[in-house]
Amino acid sequence: LFDSLPEGSQRPLILYDFFETPSAANNPKFFLEHGLHGAADFLFIIKGDGKEAKLTSKASNIRIHKRENRCYNLGAFAEVLQINDFYKRYQRYILTNPSIRGSLLPHWS
Repeated sequence: LFDSLPEGSQRPLILYDFFETPSAANNPKFFLEHGLHGAADFLFIIKGDGKEAKLTSKASNIRIHKRENRCYNLGAFAEVLQINDFYKRYQRYILTNPSIRGSLLPHWS
């Protein structure tokens, strides 16, 4: 994931858990267009086959983790954060999914 980051980073980690459904396409698209910035690290958890989730990024602060669709949102967050004690690298987290629409305010506000 973010291997070069030391433990206890002050940068927030924003985890976005996504399972593709017919109605779940607009909010992730909005987030990708308006919510990404360089002041945080982003981890997108793509569950299921992800045929429509064509998320790719060359930005160093954006990562994608694909997994089976199990455990709902909190289970997915916990599973990813426990890989190699990844949770120790951050002190601040934002957990989200396509059921909400955002980011509506600038990241610095």
